[in-house]
Amino acid sequence: MHHEVDCLRSQISSLNGLIEHETEKVAILRERTQQSGGGMLLGHHDVSLEALTAKVVEMYRCCGFDFDPSASTLQMLTNMEMRMEEFLTQVKQLPEDFWEAQEKQHEKERRQVRG
Repeated sequence: MHHEVDCLRSQISSLNGLIEHETEKVAILRERTQQSGGGMLLGHHDVSLEALTAKVVEMYRCCGFDFDPSASTLQMLTNMEMRMEEFLTQVKQLPEDFWEAQEKQHEKERRQVRG
């Protein structure tokens, strides 16, 4: 019985150490967040979560979806990804001669812009 109690006390001590370590990590992350003004550091730019969400909503509407305030950002991104996959499937089904004609047209336009 004493051995089990000692083992449990040892486990409690280990868990308390882990809790302290994680608490320190949380404090560091909170400090970083406050230093960045509540946003995330992406490269050299300070971007807030609200700004990223606004961009996702903007792209969501550009993709032809009606904005639903109850949809999460992740749901909107998932819907956009599914739409892109549908378009890619359709594009793969286009005939090869269509692609050749499009490439010739693109090259012609590129030469006109340069010339």
